[in-house]
Amino acid sequence: MWHKRLLAVILSFFCATLSADIIEMPHMEELVEYVNDDTLVVFDIDNTIAIPVQTLGCDHWFFPHYQEYCDSGMGKEEALTKALLEWMAIQSVSEVTLVEEGIDDVIVDLQTRDVAVMAMTTRGHWLELATRHQLSSLGVDIAKTSPSTATMFFSLERPVMLSDGVIFTNNTHKGNALFTVLDSIEYSPASVIFINDKASDLAMVADSCEARGVPFIGLRYGYTDEAVNNVDMGVAGVQFERFINILSDEEAIALKR
Repeated sequence: MWHKRLLAVILSFFCATLSADIIEMPHMEELVEYVNDDTLVVFDIDNTIAIPVQTLGCDHWFFPHYQEYCDSGMGKEEALTKALLEWMAIQSVSEVTLVEEGIDDVIVDLQTRDVAVMAMTTRGHWLELATRHQLSSLGVDIAKTSPSTATMFFSLERPVMLSDGVIFTNNTHKGNALFTVLDSIEYSPASVIFINDKASDLAMVADSCEARGVPFIGLRYGYTDEAVNNVDMGVAGVQFERFINILSDEEAIALKR
């Protein structure tokens, strides 16, 4: 364990002048080894804190589903719009579970230490209520030690929303979104840790932190890697058919009899 603490110190010291490293972290309990009391800890949500209880609607379902539309001859923009609308509809009614047992305890432990905690997601503001419900169902309250619990909107590449410590980036550049929010709430962290299952998202925040001279540690959380690599699109396809095929009134009346 001591070597992780040493690594965190070294990274924090040199981060302002060197490109930030992305560290692999297979289990969330390892996070505490990198956190100092004056660190801002930012969690991704999908595949990091929460995951749907079914395959349909998972992050690792979305991209193959989008590709299926592309392969069918649909244009990329049309395919993306269609897949996103379907993903949002599924997320709005999906129950979730913790990606890994004990994640809720890790967050509570950080908050008990009064460590600043936020969340940042690719989701848009239209999923704010669903996200609030999902996190609450897991016993996760990001707002407890967030630097701000305000609700604010920002105009970036796309609309960005801050609500109870959760930044809804709407698929904008996550580094830009984070520092736009932090500037607006007049909060300057001594260092930033971002936990995300996607290295590309970590790289965005790393670049923005480096530009600001803010020490950064990116933790690439790999607990769902096996699920991502082995997603069963057949199972998801059956679930999708049940989800989208709403019965007509006539069909429902016939079944009701």
